[in-house]
Amino acid sequence: MKAHEILQKAHDLLADRQNWAQRWFAYDKCGNRVGPTDKEATCWCSVGAIDKVEGRDDSQKSRALDLLDEALHVRFNWREGVPGYNDIHTHEQVLAVFSKAIELAKVEEGKP
Repeated sequence: MKAHEILQKAHDLLADRQNWAQRWFAYDKCGNRVGPTDKEATCWCSVGAIDKVEGRDDSQKSRALDLLDEALHVRFNWREGVPGYNDIHTHEQVLAVFSKAIELAKVEEGKP
């Protein structure tokens, strides 16, 4: 999967506010911490959502995370990393970072 596809799928997963989490990668329906690829996971942070949609540890997943960081630097002047941003900003703000990262990925990949 290309970086823009990973980012788009993670964005789509988090678009429903109930699927978004803070302070840990993923939680189950009872609020217990679980791994992002755990079958019991029901909500994810930004990094956890990327792990969920692209479970393998590969270069495209790493690139997707790099693009989220780049979007934070370029558009939001944030230099504390994706987890820190996710944990203290709103759901809407986090989705805006994903949208910017998707845009950056498409430009990088030569997509319209």
